[in-house]
Amino acid sequence: MNRYYLASTACLVAVLVACVFQPLVLSGAEQTAAERQAALIAVLESPDAAGAEKAITCKHLARFGDGQAVPALAALLDDEQLAAWARIALEAIPDPAADAALRARAAGRGG
Repeated sequence: MNRYYLASTACLVAVLVACVFQPLVLSGAEQTAAERQAALIAVLESPDAAGAEKAITCKHLARFGDGQAVPALAALLDDEQLAAWARIALEAIPDPAADAALRARAAGRGG
């Protein structure tokens, strides 16, 4: 009986947590993908953003970015601290402009 009580209590808590936090999660969904990407690009282009913030932004653009993010990411390929982050994001973006930016950077370095 004790195991049944614990299992049912755990299920009840899980349902209550889902009911409470679901609206909070969905409220962030109001932002469109284009708006989210524009905000991420603005972080990369901001001179006030810290390097760690730009690195995490590159990570997000690797998941959600498209061709519009390529110029901002390509500009980071010359940054010693952020080049690897930008390269990973560019490799993940399925757009010919991303491939071209990577090729141009490789050609500029002599291969």
